[in-house]
Amino acid sequence: MQKNCKDNPNGSSAPYGKISSGKAKELSRDTRLDLIRIVAFFFVICVHSLLEGGFYFTSVKNWSMLPLISLRGLFIACVPLFLMLSGYLNCHKRLEKSYYASLGRIVGIYLLSCLACNLFSCWYYRESFDLLAYLLSVLDYSASGYGWYVHMYLGFFLLIPFLNGAWRDTATKKARLCLVLSAAAVTALPSLFNTYNFLMDGWWALPSSSNDYQQLLPRWWQVLYPFTYYFMGAYLREYPPKKRPWRYLAATLGLVVIWGAYNYYRSRGTSFVWEDHVEYFSYQALTVALGLFCLFLSIDANRLPLTVRRILSYISSLTFGAYLTSWIFDTLSYPLLEQNVYYIPDRFKYYPVCIVFSAVGALFVSAGIDIVIRIAKAAFKRINGLFRRNYE
Repeated sequence: MQKNCKDNPNGSSAPYGKISSGKAKELSRDTRLDLIRIVAFFFVICVHSLLEGGFYFTSVKNWSMLPLISLRGLFIACVPLFLMLSGYLNCHKRLEKSYYASLGRIVGIYLLSCLACNLFSCWYYRESFDLLAYLLSVLDYSASGYGWYVHMYLGFFLLIPFLNGAWRDTATKKARLCLVLSAAAVTALPSLFNTYNFLMDGWWALPSSSNDYQQLLPRWWQVLYPFTYYFMGAYLREYPPKKRPWRYLAATLGLVVIWGAYNYYRSRGTSFVWEDHVEYFSYQALTVALGLFCLFLSIDANRLPLTVRRILSYISSLTFGAYLTSWIFDTLSYPLLEQNVYYIPDRFKYYPVCIVFSAVGALFVSAGIDIVIRIAKAAFKRINGLFRRNYE
């Protein structure tokens, strides 16, 4: 009889009988979640590629920009996928000491990633290492060029047990669906309706000619979008989607094409219009992330060979540090691309090379950070053990 993922924090799909605890943990790990995390990390690198490679400065004049505009709508699901994973994995965590202890690894990875970025910055810009400046940059989350995510997530982490309290109190499926839909309504719906300047002549023909819009829905709560994605992930853990991967794939690709065409229309005549409708909290990011998450949950990734699953699990464990340190390799590659390829559209064909360079390089740095953390953890356990033997 199969176990529901609610009974196993790793999302186990099958019992494995009498095997070693380490082997059991390895076999019970849900490879689908590793795939989601790896894809989300790859999408982060792609989003940064568009940002650093000049995409947002390119005029949308003809249909040649449509593929990249559509892909941008796919890649922007990166952060929503990470937040949905948090909801999926943490929705049963309670207010107890063991929960807060898990924050140590997150902080450790962040500190070492900041150190790596700072040392690189000193070498790249030929500056001396300033300890005080480094410490201050850690505290204001500027030590890593992509430290904003930690800035958001640390506070979010502290609130998770209380979000789970609200989740447990809405105990029925209908009530939980209402919670998810209410959160989506206040964070995502405004980006659908607050888009056009209806007072401008011909607003529908060339909407890019004005950045103003009439507010039809309140947008004050959009900043709470992490809660929306968290509850979406929790809902999908409690009520898994049906096993229809091809339908989810078709729906997701259809949304990418539709939103791409709309964003082309919305940006035509100027550079890409980066407004609320294409942000992380937007209806576009929400629907694409939901389709992708359901797609991965509906596949049977645990049938993959154990060696492949081990590799995916290891890569997945490195993605947080790689996210933060990918700034190093973006800083190396995109200025070089800009210096050698002046015409921005010509740079697009080099994006895949830059993306692979940043992703692989960041994963290697993150692997080094992981080794340091493992050594520190083993040393702490040994010291703690000696202390207890001497004083108990």
